[in-house]
Amino acid sequence: MLPFNSDELRSRLTADFGSLANGATDALVITHVLDTITHETARILRDLVMQWSAENNILRRLPDELLARCFTCLPLKYRMDASHVSRHWRAVALGFPAVWADIDVDGFQRQHRNEVVRMALARTGNHPVSIENSIIPPPDPHGIFSQCLRDHLHHIQHISWNIPVRSLPVRLPAPILETLRLAGHLNIPVDFLGGVPQRLRTIGLYSVSFPDSCPALSTVTDLSLNGASTLEHARTYSQLFGLFPALQSLSLWDLRPEFSHFLPAGAAPASLRKLKMTTDEDEVYSLIPHYAAWRTDALLVVELDHETTELDQLDEFISGAAALNITLYPMSKTSITAYGPGADRVRSVSFLPDRANAAATLARLFRGIPADNLRAVRSLQLPLSALAALLPAFPSLQHLGVRFEAHLHWWDALAQLLCAKDLCPIELIVERMDFDSADNRAPLTSDDAEALLAQLAALGRNGLTGVSVKGFSRETVADIDVSAVAAFDVSFNTSL
Repeated sequence: MLPFNSDELRSRLTADFGSLANGATDALVITHVLDTITHETARILRDLVMQWSAENNILRRLPDELLARCFTCLPLKYRMDASHVSRHWRAVALGFPAVWADIDVDGFQRQHRNEVVRMALARTGNHPVSIENSIIPPPDPHGIFSQCLRDHLHHIQHISWNIPVRSLPVRLPAPILETLRLAGHLNIPVDFLGGVPQRLRTIGLYSVSFPDSCPALSTVTDLSLNGASTLEHARTYSQLFGLFPALQSLSLWDLRPEFSHFLPAGAAPASLRKLKMTTDEDEVYSLIPHYAAWRTDALLVVELDHETTELDQLDEFISGAAALNITLYPMSKTSITAYGPGADRVRSVSFLPDRANAAATLARLFRGIPADNLRAVRSLQLPLSALAALLPAFPSLQHLGVRFEAHLHWWDALAQLLCAKDLCPIELIVERMDFDSADNRAPLTSDDAEALLAQLAALGRNGLTGVSVKGFSRETVADIDVSAVAAFDVSFNTSL
């Protein structure tokens, strides 16, 4: 312990105790005297510590505004903890509503989340607020969360909450609400959110029924919906583009063929830039006709994900593309990505073929495309296993990229490259997968490089030249002897 002469303190406490306990004969009175002296002594010491802290603690030198900004960077639970560290921190935490503006309750026990939301909202004043809960919603038998929304919807900016939809006061004005993401089914009324356009920009809904008109939806630019699951809901999707005239991004998930004719038949809004669609599991249903009907010059990014290989109108999907990238993902789907016309236009369609017959499936799909629709393709990247089947479909290639999966094939499988020997320079992309690693990739070795060069030397003697190899690190091939392939214009490209 620190050296400390307690004589003066003892004398002072003795005098105070004697004064307060004078004439006392009851132990309860003495207990009360002890509590009083202890409490006052502790209070005085706390005040002294606060005074010292104000003069010496480096954190007290921070402006309160900066300390409050630091608090806002913490998860909500730690912001609550910080507000109980000291009087100063509590004063700062309660004095700046922005500290409580980001209400993410995932870190709290489920049964406490509604109360946490109420507490946090009570500290926000009229500051713009975001409310988020990404997992199972807590029960709300007393309507705490519903009342919070009614009381504070006027200054809520973002809601992303798996709430029972009945908790949302759908007809109240929400003048600054920009994001609304909900689970469950939402029946949107004509007077949704006050019935007037405000600042709503992003909507994500699991299930929905739309009215014939709704002014509050006219400002939405980003819309994400699950496909309708009932005929009653599906019928309301036909006016989708009329309800959302400012759409820039549209995502439709788990679409079902029996309701496909309820989707809009005409062109999409001229503002639409991005379209993403998926079919429901195991549905034999091509999404490409929807793209063909909705296509505009402004639509730049398209992703269509199927569970079928019956891809109607694939020719329209890739028409005009200057480059194609065909990928066979291990134990997963095959994708065809088309680039162009123009630098910003990208369209991707994926489907689930029989892995053993993926190349045959691709060949069948491309045989149905008129040659003129593929004449614009100047660059093609595809797996080695599909090279022989697809190469004849592309008459105008100037660049060919071939992916070789070293974990699936022996090096002598590269003999398939001979079918492209007189076509154009080849970029050979060598990959080795390791599904136990973090990025599913295994490094290629110098032994791999030497085996590859031996095979390319043999192919070079049969007329294959101009191969640029990617996938090896600079260090791996630094000491590799390339003299055997020097005459065949083979090189390693080790740039990333």
